[in-house]
Amino acid sequence: MMAVFTVRLTCALAIAIYSSGVRAIAQTPQPHLERSFTQWCRQLPNLSAEARHTVETLLIQAGTEDCEQATQELSRRNQINLSFNQISNIEPLAALSKLTRLILLKLSHNQIQDISPIAEIANLQELVLENNQIMDISPLAKLNQLTWLFLRNNQITDMSSLLELSNLIWLDLQENAIAQPRCPINRSDACLF
Repeated sequence: MMAVFTVRLTCALAIAIYSSGVRAIAQTPQPHLERSFTQWCRQLPNLSAEARHTVETLLIQAGTEDCEQATQELSRRNQINLSFNQISNIEPLAALSKLTRLILLKLSHNQIQDISPIAEIANLQELVLENNQIMDISPLAKLNQLTWLFLRNNQITDMSSLLELSNLIWLDLQENAIAQPRCPINRSDACLF
């Protein structure tokens, strides 16, 4: 009888610890959202090959290999073009959320699947994500300032998260498999499906 009680108590404790651990993990902020670009840059040797490639591409854009100078240069920019760079991991772009001048970001013709890191770049007005491998566009729902959005030739099937973007004046979703295309813009000719 005592052995059964001990086993049940041990199982109950294990479940309680596991459950609270899962909650703690779920509530922990994602580290990539807290890092500045300087921090990403300084960690270059320790990054995955994909993240390292993105940081190196940003350093090229900034015209310097010095991390602090690159951050200063990027913070002066109102647009960044990272198209045609074989980028697949855009986690380092989360650091651009601190770049309040950035209103145009071009990431077309890459291999991007996860666009959640750019969801915090709140001042974006124009976003070009054509010719990638994007399926989930729900992170874009946070980008209230977007006026021009280019998502042509991805793997998008659901566009419902875009319906709340009231400032859109142009939306290109051509060459996607949108199940129920619905233009969120008053002028239906401003949407391409």
